[in-house]
Amino acid sequence: MHTLKTNESAENYLETILILSQKRPVVRSVDIAEELGFKKSSVSVAMKNLREKEHITVTKEGFIYLTESGKAIADMIYERHKLLTAWLTQLGVDEAIAAEDACRMEHVVSDETVQQICNFVNYGSTFEHALRNTDLRYRYEPGEYSFLMGIYYMEITCPRRLAGEFKNYKEQIRLHVK
Repeated sequence: MHTLKTNESAENYLETILILSQKRPVVRSVDIAEELGFKKSSVSVAMKNLREKEHITVTKEGFIYLTESGKAIADMIYERHKLLTAWLTQLGVDEAIAAEDACRMEHVVSDETVQQICNFVNYGSTFEHALRNTDLRYRYEPGEYSFLMGIYYMEITCPRRLAGEFKNYKEQIRLHVK
């Protein structure tokens, strides 16, 4: 799953520190406790654990900063959160529920699943055919292939739905792979 070993609780704390650091000049334990609705004593124990694992540093004034490893984990979890929330919202899930569900999913879903959801969010059901900067010699055996090609205007139509004009324009093309 993740290359850096952490548990769900640690990931949540690191993600919260990241989000708070984007809103505030400094992050303190009290800010994290307030954001998560936890007791300050629980947050203090968690910060001690994160400090011991070298995911955060804490100044003598009590300001909390992510280390390189802590930021890497927080960035990954936050990106997963945003992606999963967007995907669930596109599926018709209420935004608040999508965000809650994404919070739980972001910790357990595999990297492969995240990549496929990302492909779907970006390209919809056509993502297999959206080959950008790809050397086709690695996807096809040498030979000649015939395809029907349609036009799809991403700037006109939502990228997850085929444009209405797609079905009206087809042209046979040939691909020569050497």
